[in-house]
Amino acid sequence: MAQTVCRPLGLLEKYQISKHLAKVYGNISMSIRFRFSSKTSPLHLGDLGQASAYFERRLIPAFKQLCSEIPQLMLGVIDTHTTVPKFLHIGQFDFAKILTISVAKFFDDAILSQSIAEEIRHPFDLGDHTLPLWRLLVLVHEQKPDEFVVMWVVHHVIADGLSMTILWTRLLEKLNGAKETIDDGQNSIIIAASTVTLEPPCDQRTRHHPTLFDLIPVIVKKKVLPSFIAEYFDPPYWAGKTPAIREPHHTLARVFEIPRQATLTLGQKCKSENTTLHAALYVSTVINLLEVFCSGDGAEDTGQGIYFRSFTPFNARTLCDPVVSSTESGNFVGSFERNFGFQRPLHGAVNTLKSDFWTYCRIYKTELSASLVQGVKVTNMLQYIGEFPSQWLNFWSSNLKNHPMGRNASFEISDLGKWNVPSAPENNGSEAGWELVSATFTQSANVVGPSFLLNCVTAAGVLRGMVTWHKGALEEDDVQRFVNGIRRTLLELLA
Repeated sequence: MAQTVCRPLGLLEKYQISKHLAKVYGNISMSIRFRFSSKTSPLHLGDLGQASAYFERRLIPAFKQLCSEIPQLMLGVIDTHTTVPKFLHIGQFDFAKILTISVAKFFDDAILSQSIAEEIRHPFDLGDHTLPLWRLLVLVHEQKPDEFVVMWVVHHVIADGLSMTILWTRLLEKLNGAKETIDDGQNSIIIAASTVTLEPPCDQRTRHHPTLFDLIPVIVKKKVLPSFIAEYFDPPYWAGKTPAIREPHHTLARVFEIPRQATLTLGQKCKSENTTLHAALYVSTVINLLEVFCSGDGAEDTGQGIYFRSFTPFNARTLCDPVVSSTESGNFVGSFERNFGFQRPLHGAVNTLKSDFWTYCRIYKTELSASLVQGVKVTNMLQYIGEFPSQWLNFWSSNLKNHPMGRNASFEISDLGKWNVPSAPENNGSEAGWELVSATFTQSANVVGPSFLLNCVTAAGVLRGMVTWHKGALEEDDVQRFVNGIRRTLLELLA
C-alpha cells in the first residue's frame, strides 16, 4: 500500500521530535499486567514459539482493526532536518517486526522497572518508514503461567500520556469483544490501512495563545534584566545532585504500588477533604523530596531558603474549540509551572507539610485549577523558539547554561488519574479473556529536563507510580528511599 505525506507537525509534535533529535529524551509506555480469565493458561512457556504464535493470533486481528481506525498508529515522520517536518502515513508494516516475546520475572518490580527503562531508552529509527512509531514487548515467565505483561512503547510525537489509556482501551475492546477478532483467517502478519485525514494539531484547535501581556515578563527576564537581578526574582531552585552534561539520555526507573483497597480508601479520604488523589501525590512528593534529597545538602545551618520548580502536564482537550473528544489520540497537553520554597531548617517545613497535609493539597488543587488556560498558553509559546530544527536544538542545549544544574525544573508529576478499564469476559469464543491486574505508565527522563519525573495511573483500582531520572542526576539508593517514602506517606494517611 502506498505511503502518503500528511500534514506538517504542530508545536507539541515538533517539541517531541526535537527532544529525539537532541538525544535528550526517549519514549513513553504503558505496561499492563494481565491474568487469563480462564483457569487454564493457553501458553506453553517451555516453547516461546508457541507463545509467540498465540500472541500474534490474538493481537494481529485486533490491531488490523485498530490501525484502520486510529491514524496515529500508521504514522512515521519525514523531513525532520528541514524547517517543516511532516507526518507520513506508512501504508503497511510487518507486525512480527514490532512484537517481541521475552522471558522475565515481570512480577518482580525491580526486574519490571529495568525492562521498562530499557524500552523507553531505546529510540525509534525515524528514518525507517517501513515500521510505525510504536512497538510491543510481551513478558512471560514459567512461575506465573496464568499471567503476563504487555508493554506498549510509543514515540511521544504520536501520543500523549492520556492517549496511552485511549489506545489501550480501544485495544482491550477489540481483544475482549467480538468473536471475529480472533478469526484465524485474518492472521496475515502484514497490517495495512488506507490513508485517512489527520486532524489538525492542538495549537490550531485552541483559542488560548500567548498575548503581549503574557510575553512581556518573559522578554524582560530573559533579554533585558542582568542575570544577577533576574535571579532575585527567580531564585535558583533545587535540580538534582550533580550537574547535567551534554550526553545522550539514559533513563533509570523505580516503581511503587498502593494496593486496591488502600487506593479506594485513599480516594475516599481525599474526596472527604475536598481534594484529589493527584494533589495527595504531589504533596507526598514534596515531603519526601525534602526528607530524602535535601536534608543532607550541608546548608541546614545557614538559614537560607530552598526553592523548587515543578511541572504538572495536564489534559488540554477540553480547552480546545471545539472540545477534542476524550477518545482522540494525539498531543493535547498544557503545563502548570509552580515555583515555591521553604525556610530552613527543613525538618520544620516537613513537619508543617505533614501536620497541614490536606490544607496544602487543597492549595495545590486550587492553584492547578486556576492555571489551566495559562498552562495552554505556555505550551503555545513554543512558536517563539525559532526556526526548526536548529533553534529547537539550541533550546535544549541552552538549558545547560541557563538553568540550575542545567535542568529546567526540580521535578514533574504526570498523573493520568483513574483509568476506567474495559472488563474482560471469562472467555472469548474458545479463547481466555485478558483480565487487567495493574498498569504502569511511564516516560523517559530528560537529560536537561526535571531532575526526576513521577508518572502515575490508577487502573483496576490499583495506583502505581514510577519515578524516572537520568543516570547520574540522582543516587539510585536515594531514589529507592524516595519511592518507598511516597508510598509510606500515602498509606500513613489512612492510619
